Amino acid sequence: MAIEDTRREYDYGELSEASLEDCPFDQFQLWLDQACASSIKDPTAMTVSTIDKTGRPWHRAVLLKGFDQR
Repeated sequence: MAIEDTRREYDYGELSEASLEDCPFDQFQLWLDQACASSIKDPTAMTVSTIDKTGRPWHRAVLLKGFDQR
C-alpha cells in the first residue's frame, strides 16, 4: 500500500457555539462519554504540551485517569 493512498474522511459533524454546554467541564464530560462509547481503542489518551523557560515545547502522551473542577 502506498502511503499517499491512505486516506479517510473525518466527517464527524461540526462544532457550533450554540451546541456547546454552558460549563466547559460538562462539555468535556460529554465528549469523554462519546469517546468511551465509541470504538476508539484508547479514548482517554491525549497529548499534554507545555513549554520550558526558553520557550521550547515539550509534549507527552498520557492517559486520563480522572478530572474535576480544581
